[in-house]
Amino acid sequence: MPPTARASLPTRDETPAPRTVRWLDENDRPTFLKEAKKRGFLLVEVPRIPAAMRSRLGDTIDAAIEAQLVAHGSPPPGIDASADPASALDDQLQRAESLKVRGLCVCLASLGALVDEDGALDPRDSRTLRFFAQASQDRPILFALDARDRALPGFREPISLEKLLAISPPQLLRAPSDDTGAGAVRVAPTGDARGAVLHAWPIWVQALRDAHGPQSLTSFERLFVHHFVPLDAAIAGGLDDPRAIAAHAEFRRSFEHAYGESFGTFAVTGKRPRMVFDVPDLATKVARLHGARSVHLVLVDSLRWDTSEHLKDALLSKIAGSATHVESHLIWSALPTTTPRQLELLARGQEALREPPTPPEEEPVRGRTSEIIRRVKIGARDLFRLDYLDARIRERELTSREELDGHVEACSVILARHMQPLPARTLVYIFGDHGFTWERGGRITQGGGSVEQVLVGGHAFLVGALH
Repeated sequence: MPPTARASLPTRDETPAPRTVRWLDENDRPTFLKEAKKRGFLLVEVPRIPAAMRSRLGDTIDAAIEAQLVAHGSPPPGIDASADPASALDDQLQRAESLKVRGLCVCLASLGALVDEDGALDPRDSRTLRFFAQASQDRPILFALDARDRALPGFREPISLEKLLAISPPQLLRAPSDDTGAGAVRVAPTGDARGAVLHAWPIWVQALRDAHGPQSLTSFERLFVHHFVPLDAAIAGGLDDPRAIAAHAEFRRSFEHAYGESFGTFAVTGKRPRMVFDVPDLATKVARLHGARSVHLVLVDSLRWDTSEHLKDALLSKIAGSATHVESHLIWSALPTTTPRQLELLARGQEALREPPTPPEEEPVRGRTSEIIRRVKIGARDLFRLDYLDARIRERELTSREELDGHVEACSVILARHMQPLPARTLVYIFGDHGFTWERGGRITQGGGSVEQVLVGGHAFLVGALH
């Protein structure tokens, strides 16, 4: 973005900043914002939020921060694979630092429109406020609220039913409830995985239902990781509630339509998420950050996001003491989501987005050969490739999630054996090129634009020299 298109940045003042939540009267707000800008903070003003955004305060603040970063010409987001609020905020602070500002000043207008029929804030909005209040204690953030909201009722952390029912009624703020039964999610889990899913799925459904209209990249990725993925697993495990199935299908359908429409603009505007062909540069950056001496790229064909998380956990149990996991990332596959297309982009970079994909020329690897990690030349770069999972899909050896778990375990054994002889302080970056979709009935599809086919995982491991 040219300098003339950017909003004016505050000058930086090294005077120590206060670390507390501020409550502002209408007359105090201009003075507070002026002082924050003088101290070098980037101003993020969140206007009065309508009732329709109840339970989405976190997304609203996130979008306001992103808007200010973009307006001032910050680099694109680098999203941690966990996609949790802390990682997203740390990413935004890092990008703000690149603008030579001190930190973020988040100033909210009155939240009165977000209260429910009982006059209380939603538990998720309460959690968001607690998160930013805590963040202002250990991060360069000023957090300010409208003084009229001091007395608004809110929620603290959930407690077990045993403790809840032992409290006398006058001490209760209110009993959480809604038409989907999501209040049960706020009860501490019992330890029984199936019971936990039965309690949790309504909140996943509600979050997907509430996700209408444009969203920031961070908000969407968080929604995918924390709500769509567990709901997808629950449906695969036998959850057959019509509301869950409908929300799951609508999210997939909306994503496929939106990504198909926006993908064609990536080459023109340059505005895009982190993609598979960005992995070499990403891995180099991670290597510098962690003091690695070399980078070792390993592409695992058909490693979609949730499978990559399983593979990471399985691999960690086998390399304990010899390597450590240092970072994870959520990565987007280009359309069409095929291996030849991703390899073409890895070889040529973003310029290849301007041209139609070339027809595949290679024969797929099958049988025992797929268990070998092969060295391949991609443009001027060497990387290693494991086709084990893709071969199992092509040979129709994946008919259930249980079989997939077994094959992921086998992949982790192959990768652990491959990493063992590498020299100390080698950064091994293991990533997928595209994913796949389980259709009802167990059939697997590849090459399309579904969210499971597009979003893949990337994980960085540092060999030796552990701290």
